[in-house]
Amino acid sequence: PIELSGFTASCENEIVTLNWATASETNNDYFTIERSINLAEWDPLLIVNGAGNSNTLLNYTAEDNEPLNGISYYRLKQTDFDGTSHYSKIVPVFFGDESTGGIMNNWVDDEKNLNILFRSLDDVDISISIFILTL
Repeated sequence: PIELSGFTASCENEIVTLNWATASETNNDYFTIERSINLAEWDPLLIVNGAGNSNTLLNYTAEDNEPLNGISYYRLKQTDFDGTSHYSKIVPVFFGDESTGGIMNNWVDDEKNLNILFRSLDDVDISISIFILTL
């Protein structure tokens, strides 16, 4: 239905900005931005109309003007005219008190990659070592 070129989320000035681009679209009705705090329950936030059919690069932007404190996860749900839907990768965003440091959260994405979000209290280099043990 679409060829998604990217999906990102960032927080600045108490607003989460979500950006995505499509290289092509076929029968694309609309996009739904969904947000979660636990990766199990997702709430629809915004709906953005799709282009229907396109073979050119299209850029989209949406804003969450009421982000939740802490880490929120965002995903993009794309829906075709026939009701078929597909999901993007999940992206995390931190909003809130900057004094919080350490490992904030971790999750496994759709490709089965382990993602760890780490926030440092100071502007210092951080070294993380991961050891895999097999039995």
